[in-house]
Amino acid sequence: MEGSMSVQSLPVQKEDSQDDAGESIRVHIRVRPQTEREIAIGSEQAVFVDGNSVVVKSDPPRSFTFDGVLGESATQQDVFESLGRMVGSSCLAGYNGSVYVYGQTGAGKTHTMCGPITSVQSMQFDERRGIICRMLDYIFSEVARRGAEDTGLEHSCKCSFLEIYKEQITDLLEPANTNLQVREDMNRGVYVERLSEVTVGSLTEAFQVLWRGLQQRQVGSTHMNERSSRSHAVFTLYVEARNAFSYVPSDLLRHPAGCSMAALGGNTFPFRHEHMSRDAAAIVRSSPGGSQDWLKLLWHLSFTDAAHL
Repeated sequence: MEGSMSVQSLPVQKEDSQDDAGESIRVHIRVRPQTEREIAIGSEQAVFVDGNSVVVKSDPPRSFTFDGVLGESATQQDVFESLGRMVGSSCLAGYNGSVYVYGQTGAGKTHTMCGPITSVQSMQFDERRGIICRMLDYIFSEVARRGAEDTGLEHSCKCSFLEIYKEQITDLLEPANTNLQVREDMNRGVYVERLSEVTVGSLTEAFQVLWRGLQQRQVGSTHMNERSSRSHAVFTLYVEARNAFSYVPSDLLRHPAGCSMAALGGNTFPFRHEHMSRDAAAIVRSSPGGSQDWLKLLWHLSFTDAAHL
């Protein structure tokens, strides 16, 4: 008799679990060092790190506490260990997860998410690579290791990459597919209609898909950044595990977990986030008359197991 495949969560390792499992949304702050231009004109440091708090230089000083704070000396690996591994582990355990980065132009969002990558090879070996590259590396390494330990476990991975620019959603992997619509139904939840999903069988293939999409992003020059991202971009990796020796109805086969990584453009600001870990963050952009369907998509992503930076 031929065995049907069933979807199951990849077994999560005990050391990957979080002590505070009740907090599904975490907010971290990364403080960047001064730029050469800021140093040259004699700019003073405006914020200071004190444990998990950021102290703003003012009279009197103001202090804001978050789930984690990464200072100027924090490396890209420190950032990933602080929040990326947590979200990656959730994805491997069968839960959707997401990572946001947002801040003003020049704050270091693209550097944190992607790093100064110049090729597919640099995505794998450059120590300056960002969260997305490290997340893909971690997930594919874990999938390979766990598959080797359980020969009955099969997996498949797919990627999608979209851009939100001037309130329009474009498929970065198929740039001709623009003005995509956000839909919602009982089975799929919130999704983007006609967004392509590319099957990838290895880390290198995933990097190639990521590189292809990055070349299509909208960038522009500002007084703070010569190549400032002018759009929001969401890269998602879907991981689906199947046990070849289980017998279940075929309609139970497809329940992939998705890990979404969103780099928001420099013209965004967080709206109503008095307690981010409880209320998430609706990212609002002031542009009268534009379609706001993309807000529904970002809001949906914010209610997965998420980390905001």
